[in-house]
Amino acid sequence: MSRTIELPEQLYLMVKAHADEAGLSLPDYIRGLLGEEEAPTPVTREEIFERLQRLTPVTGDFDAAEIVREAREEREEELWQAIRGDVENDRR
Repeated sequence: MSRTIELPEQLYLMVKAHADEAGLSLPDYIRGLLGEEEAPTPVTREEIFERLQRLTPVTGDFDAAEIVREAREEREEELWQAIRGDVENDRR
């Protein structure tokens, strides 16, 4: 069965980016969100804290905030490039 729905462009691009990040097609991603297929099990706060406790602390002379900032900027640029690429491909 196939259905077409109208979405605001920004919403479509956001959902498409999430699907791409998850390595899924848009329909598979949406089915997972709706629970029609096995969706990933959310991680609980307790599981996160347990994983963090097992990590070895990192020490050194570096600015962690700057490293995170740079990584976020790189990821944001990659996403915008992917979005712009998707928009250009949709126009063809």
